[in-house]
Amino acid sequence: MNKLVFGLLMLLPGVGCVHLQPIGPLAQENGAAAPVSPAPGVTVTAPKDAVPKPIVQPAPAPSPPALLVTPAEVTEANHADAARRLMEELEADRRSMESMPRSAEISVIKR
Repeated sequence: MNKLVFGLLMLLPGVGCVHLQPIGPLAQENGAAAPVSPAPGVTVTAPKDAVPKPIVQPAPAPSPPALLVTPAEVTEANHADAARRLMEELEADRRSMESMPRSAEISVIKR
């Protein structure tokens, strides 16, 4: 009898975990909301002062890096020249990134 009671006491808390529901902004809602119909004899029109949705265009792809200096080209004899060319390459890549248009960063959770 003690084993049966002890077994049930161990099993019951585990059954309670089945009913836990996630909470927070990313949790799924339990079912869709029922559509609301207007009262009989009432006509519903679309709002005229609705704010238009923003026009969103995809941002252009950034240009690839210049790759003017590769590791195979650098030796002990020309390391200063390679460092200078690398700095010019990094500056050119930085300028190309600055000329990219600013895109709108919109974060929306889709349900």
